[in-house]
Order: sequence, then structure tokens, then C-alpha cells
Amino acid sequence: MRKLFLLVIPSLLSLILIYKIQYFAYIYASIVWLAFCLVMIFQAKNEIIKLFYIYFGSIVLAFSLAEIYTLANTENEFFNQTLLKQEVKINYGGYNTYDDQIGLIPTKNSQRNVRLKYGDSLIYEVTQTIDQYSRRIMPLNSIANPNKAVLFFGCSFTFGSGVEDHEAMPYQFQKISGGEYKAINYGYASYGAHQMLAMLEHKKEQQGIKGYQPKFAIYQFITDHVFRGTESSQELVGPKYRFDEKGKLKKESTYSLDMISRNINKYQYYIKKSILLSNIFFHRTQSHQNDINLLVAMIQKSADIFESRYHGKFYCLFWEEKWSEVGLYEKILKRLKDKHINVIEMEEIIPGYTEHYDPYILYKDEHPNSKAHQKIAEYLTTFLKRDKKLSQRINIKTSLNNE
Repeated sequence: MRKLFLLVIPSLLSLILIYKIQYFAYIYASIVWLAFCLVMIFQAKNEIIKLFYIYFGSIVLAFSLAEIYTLANTENEFFNQTLLKQEVKINYGGYNTYDDQIGLIPTKNSQRNVRLKYGDSLIYEVTQTIDQYSRRIMPLNSIANPNKAVLFFGCSFTFGSGVEDHEAMPYQFQKISGGEYKAINYGYASYGAHQMLAMLEHKKEQQGIKGYQPKFAIYQFITDHVFRGTESSQELVGPKYRFDEKGKLKKESTYSLDMISRNINKYQYYIKKSILLSNIFFHRTQSHQNDINLLVAMIQKSADIFESRYHGKFYCLFWEEKWSEVGLYEKILKRLKDKHINVIEMEEIIPGYTEHYDPYILYKDEHPNSKAHQKIAEYLTTFLKRDKKLSQRINIKTSLNNE
């Protein structure tokens, strides 16, 4: 019993070091365990116990050497990630709730204050307000044509992580469009095409749009979405789609590990203080063609459902990330065009943005800033008006030809 109690001391000290120390936390924790093992080796009179601590100490030593080696050969991105820390204060309501078809969704009628720090420096402090349908709030000003709406799908880029409610792109789009369209924001952090498809398949997007006729849908996505909901995905929560034996897309389930998976982000921060553990548990593999095929199939099916249900038009708004796998953007884009899916490239909105990222991206965070959100909203307002006029001309021409 006394020997078991002795194990508590290095265990607690190691946890405190990992919790408190930013850099090299696991190396310091390893030193604690190595020192403990050495003491126990010299004090132990039982040869079996002594052998146990020799083996255990060897494992700890191997881990610490591997950690040092990996740190010596890694890039600054690891240190950037360990210095980033998000702090969330719930003003009212909650943070996330669980939906059987979608996975994690923002808590209805909630508001939280989100702060992101890089070391001791504050990158941003923003308010995120969620409406009664688990969507980020939109302007409450009167709509000139209440039967028109634009549905915005996507991840944190659409939701507006790092910017205020009124700075998020869908919010700005509704204001800039002069009330011609009601904008509805279905984006959320870490979402991909699988959440969008699940929403449309289960008619989740119909909640709260009574009286509005969706004319357009915009799915804003980044190259990283090829790793979300696909074969290479490491997600624990969310819809799961796969190809069946005939090559057709089907939903298998909505996978979840309940409270463990819902709270995993709380523990990832501490696991990622070790570059070795990060590489083991969170290593991003190279994409495969099947990942691309699955992503595009989910987008295509979403577009088909939207256009069939609302007789509107579906567009992809596609970002190329500067850190993405070489050639991945071109592979996804080619597949989208092969499937005749409408694509707006970010290069059309902000020419040369991949070479000049800094003016449009939050410092150390890699999410679009308010300036980028505004530019996209302005572009889409002009683009959709032009598309609407073109569609009207085509319809008139078709009618005259039929006559």
C-alpha cells in the first residue's frame, strides 16, 4: 500500500507540470519519473520490484529521448500551436449540444465570449450569439423582399470564428445586399460537407425559414474539408457517409462517443504539448483520391437536394490554404468541375491572397478577419445580383422560344 502511495507523488507532480508549463512539459515530467525510478531502483530490496523500475525507467527514458529528437527536428508551427489558448466564458445558455443527425451544434438561445491568446498576447475577444435554431444571429432590420433567402453552409469560416456577430460574412452579406435577401448562417466550427448534407437530408435547414424562399445556397469550404467526414477523417462526432458496393453515397450513422468525444477538445490541448503524442494521435495523413471523391459526392448530393427542393442555385466558395497539401486544391477543383458543380474560387474575390495572406487572416489563428468577411460579402452581393439577372434573361428567352 505504501509503495502504491509513493506512485501518487510523481503522478501528481507530472500532471501539474503538464498543466502549468507551456514548453517541454513532457520532458520535465519524464525527468520527474526518471528521478523517481532511480530512487526506487537503489532503495528496492526485492529484485522483481527493482527490475520493474528498471524497465519502466527505460520506457520513460526512451519516450523523453524520442520527444527531444522530434522537437529538434520539428518546425515552429508546433510552438505556435502550444502557445495558442482559447478561453470561453458563457454569458447565457450553454456552449454545444448534441443532435442525433448532425453531431455537435451550438446551444440554442446562447451567447459566449471567446478570447484567443498567443502566449500573453490577446489575438481577439469576440461575442458569439446563437439564435433559437442553433444558428449565429443575423441582422433584425426589415427585409425588403421577405420571400428571398440565401443559405450559407460551411465551417468556422462561414460561422465567423474570431470575428464579432456583425462582422461574420453572412451577417455582412444581408446588410450589404440592402435587405434584398435574408441570410441564414448554418456554418459552425469543424463542420464539413457531411454536416451540410445531413442537414439537408433531414430537412434541418427548414427550421426557422417559414415565409422565405431560398434562392441560393453557398457552401464555403477549405481544402482541409477533404479530411472531414471522409475515410481519412479522425473525427469522433458527426455524420458518417461512405460509398456502398455499387459506388453510391449512403449515410451509415452519426458516430459519437458521448461525453468523452464531446469534451475531447479540453484534453487535446494538453496532449498536444507533446510533439511526439501529437504526431501519434493527431497526425494528418496524405489525402487519397477516395477522400476527394467522397467530399465531392457529398457536395453534389447537397446541391441536388437544395436545387430540387427550392429550385434555387447552389454554389461552392473554395479556399486554398497556404499550408495545404501540394496539388490538393487542383485535384478537388478538377473533380468539382468534372461533376459540373458551380464553384467560386477565392482567387476571384481576393486576387493573390495565397501569396499575401496576412491582411486577410487573423494573426496566428489562420481564420479570415473582418476585412476578408466584408470582401466576400461584397463580392457575393454583386455576383448573385448578376446571376439573378442572367437567370431572368434565360427564362424570358426560353419562354419566347417555347411560344
